[in-house]
Amino acid sequence: MQRIGLRIAYDGSHFFGFQRQPDRRTVEGDLVIALQEIGAIRDTGSSSYRLSSRTDRGVSSLGNIVSIDTEFPRKQLPKSINSIASDLWCTGTCDLPKDFDVRRAVGRTYAYYLHDEGQDVKAMQKASKLLVGTHDFSCYAKLDGRNPIRTVASLKVRRKDTVIEFIIAGESFLWNQVRRMIWALDMVGRGKLDAKNISPEHFRLKRIGIAAPDNLVLVKVDIGFEFDPPEHLGKIIEDVRNRLVSSQVRGRLLEGVLVQLSKG
Repeated sequence: MQRIGLRIAYDGSHFFGFQRQPDRRTVEGDLVIALQEIGAIRDTGSSSYRLSSRTDRGVSSLGNIVSIDTEFPRKQLPKSINSIASDLWCTGTCDLPKDFDVRRAVGRTYAYYLHDEGQDVKAMQKASKLLVGTHDFSCYAKLDGRNPIRTVASLKVRRKDTVIEFIIAGESFLWNQVRRMIWALDMVGRGKLDAKNISPEHFRLKRIGIAAPDNLVLVKVDIGFEFDPPEHLGKIIEDVRNRLVSSQVRGRLLEGVLVQLSKG
């Protein structure tokens, strides 16, 4: 039995979130079924199945990671999974130490694509600096008993064609933290919030909104290992192209998938 990491891309608009739910189609549910159908695992328990990052309903991914213990040939996994699954793709695999836990990621990167409606991008860029670094993000998240101290390593904002693109990187994030930060920056860009009031240390808002999940993409989870791309990319690229070009924002997601696939 070898512990194998699987890099997974998926279009979140087709699922009721990642985690398995009774009578609901989820990313994890479809992935586990595919792994069982190809004979890679019997069940999640005996295969020591582990997930790196849960994503909310509507959120998409280019590089979420799961691990399984299996005797299935590693390099055959992407082709086998992708021949069965729909709206999700295995875009790479790697060998992992037997005791390695993919939850121990050293970094996570998200992208958010906000429709450009004339927001002041320079004001948003200036305000974003208040959110970078180590802060108590209690006001930006549902804590669920977790430590509210988080470090945002970088937060980049730029206008890109018809969308405003945000790239947010850090070791880990609280539930809804990224989407609440995007909402605050959007309000600054629209002139509805004073930038100084969104600082985690000087937060003065009576309520904090939340940006829609549909345009949030988990771009990468860094676990410190390189992933080998699938040997055959053609069908994956065709499937991604057909399913993700329904809007300009999903076109950005498509663009990222193709770049990641080409780089491995």
